[in-house]
Amino acid sequence: MTEVAQQTEPLDDALPLGPGSLVWKYFGDNRMYLIGPRPAVLQNMLAELGQGVYDHSTFFADTAERLRRTIPPIFNTVYGSDDDNAGTEVRDFHHHVKGEMPGTDGARYHALDPETYFWAHATFVEQIYYFADTFVKRLSRAEREQIWLESKTWYRRYGVSDRVMPATY
Repeated sequence: MTEVAQQTEPLDDALPLGPGSLVWKYFGDNRMYLIGPRPAVLQNMLAELGQGVYDHSTFFADTAERLRRTIPPIFNTVYGSDDDNAGTEVRDFHHHVKGEMPGTDGARYHALDPETYFWAHATFVEQIYYFADTFVKRLSRAEREQIWLESKTWYRRYGVSDRVMPATY
């Protein structure tokens, strides 16, 4: 259920993150704060993720504290290098986030389940698309694909299995 990626060779199905990447350009734009709650709402729409937040997070009791603790390492995952990023730190925050889904016959959840973890990541990618379309310009299909390929590099920095990641935008 909790697969940690063991990447041994570089993958050629992704684009690098860096000063010329669209993810770098849009994710760090201060206007992103205007739509900041969007990924949180989308993330919690997945029942397992929402239950994990409910059971293990201070998000509802102290939202500001939770954001102060979470935002910097996520930004460092994007803006750090492949060798110097905070992705594994973010992942490791979630090792203990597991439990039983209420009202089920023992169905379990774990934050590091690849489907659950990828859902959280996909909401951040969706936020970039929404941000650019709303505040900058309507993205072309090629730009959306570029962001997607860059986001694959970003996701892999967390060190969680990427088996559920779609190949293309």
